[in-house]
Amino acid sequence: MRHMTKNRRDFGNITRRANRNGVVTSLVARYPDPNNPRHRIQKSFRPSEEDQAIMWLRTEEKYLNQCLSTHTPWLSPKQREQMLDDSRVLFGDYVEEWIANYRTKTGARLSGSSMRNIRADVSHFLDDFKDMAVQQITPQDIRKWYEKPHPEGPHAFHRACQRFKAVMRCASTERLDGSPALRPDNPFIFPIPPLPDSGRDKVPPITPEELRALYENMPGYTRLSVYLSALAGGLRIGEVCALRVGDIDFRNKTLHVRHSVSRGENDRGATRLSSTKTASSTRNVIIPDGLIPLIREHIAKYCDPGRDAMLFKPRKVTVLSQNTLRKHFDVAKKAAGRPDIVFHTLRASHATLLILAGGTLREAMNQLGHTSTDVAIRHYQRAVDEHTARVANALADRMLPAVRTPEVVEAEIAATEEQLERVKRRLESLRRELRELR
Repeated sequence: MRHMTKNRRDFGNITRRANRNGVVTSLVARYPDPNNPRHRIQKSFRPSEEDQAIMWLRTEEKYLNQCLSTHTPWLSPKQREQMLDDSRVLFGDYVEEWIANYRTKTGARLSGSSMRNIRADVSHFLDDFKDMAVQQITPQDIRKWYEKPHPEGPHAFHRACQRFKAVMRCASTERLDGSPALRPDNPFIFPIPPLPDSGRDKVPPITPEELRALYENMPGYTRLSVYLSALAGGLRIGEVCALRVGDIDFRNKTLHVRHSVSRGENDRGATRLSSTKTASSTRNVIIPDGLIPLIREHIAKYCDPGRDAMLFKPRKVTVLSQNTLRKHFDVAKKAAGRPDIVFHTLRASHATLLILAGGTLREAMNQLGHTSTDVAIRHYQRAVDEHTARVANALADRMLPAVRTPEVVEAEIAATEEQLERVKRRLESLRRELRELR
């Protein structure tokens, strides 16, 4: 049985704890919790550390009196220790922790490629602040970084500001375990610079002739990808690489988009199947009738047996990588006379041409897997000058009196000559196709 004796003081007391033989085993210094008198604040010492116990009580008494005189909230020793630890947290270490705990809106971990993108974004400000304590960073410090030249370019600067503000917002928010925020405020008080115009909306959609040329200049085992992206759901390049034979439903003429590809959480190793970019990207899209025979021919010629076989079977690995398909496309686009496009242009062209062919914005969003009309309109509903001019002229012809002038006739001649030139190119393409079929 343990024995305890108390040594009372003006502030708190020291209790000697002894074993059943009467030998003192420890000293416990304690005093009433100022925020809850029923609770005691205490600390244990060795039997030989009575002077240290007395000094601890004096220090606590001095701290309490200081709080009372300055009307400052009293903090327990544990809280003060946590504050001291927090004051030593370096920004570089905190950013690493922030990245490790980053989750998507659905709570999922990031893919390897997304993690790589985040690290690229934070790299633009990390070196400037990594050796500073998080609590020491001020708006003035951030202003110096914000206003200095950013050779990485406006797009990278825009994303870096978004990440920097998010990191500081997290540091100034109560932690998951309920402990106080690392700092009381977010020092990133500056506006996020507007995202510069990427120029994508100025790239004309693919014409039938150009799409055919792209198809013909791709390797045989990947050429079907350009038709699938441009005509069946505007597939992303990662979605194309992830397609399996079983994703094709010939009976219902439907393509099931269930996966994309990645290189795992660390963005290393072989390409593998992963989840789609967003939940809405998992979708069913219509396969046009004209694509059915091409898909059947492709499967018979290039695919292994079974529903789980990859639709685009690479030559050396299990799953086709985006980089391989992108390289094939880069060669084909130059041969097709469209060096200005990327594979994603096929997705944008699909949306625009679908709408111009009579589809609704909602139908285009469903095909693309979009939930935001703003995104769909801003990025994919491209204006086609030729179509716009034709509609405007048709409206004017109906509303204006018929006045024939030399200028009007000359304009009609120029328009007709341009149209004739397009017909000649189309005719030559058809003749070339006929020769190949024979």
